[in-house]
Amino acid sequence: MRRWGIIIGIVALTGCVHYRPQPLDAEKRAEDFNHRSLADEGLRAFIQTNLSAALPDWPRAAWNLETCTLAAFYFHPDLDVARARRWRSPSR
Repeated sequence: MRRWGIIIGIVALTGCVHYRPQPLDAEKRAEDFNHRSLADEGLRAFIQTNLSAALPDWPRAAWNLETCTLAAFYFHPDLDVARARRWRSPSR
């Protein structure tokens, strides 16, 4: 009996997920991708914030694993979604 209660609870929770279809604009996505650059000032600010250090030379002549990882995270599409949600937040 307890097993059925757990199963019903899981099914009820997964039934609350909503899907909102969003149209894809392939041309805009391709354009955004082509304009990415390691010389981006937003990337510089992001790396400075996360390294807690000043970056006197920009764009960097040499990249290490840490700065490459931060660059990959900065340009990850999920971060764009988080930024969009942050700016659409009703508390702002």
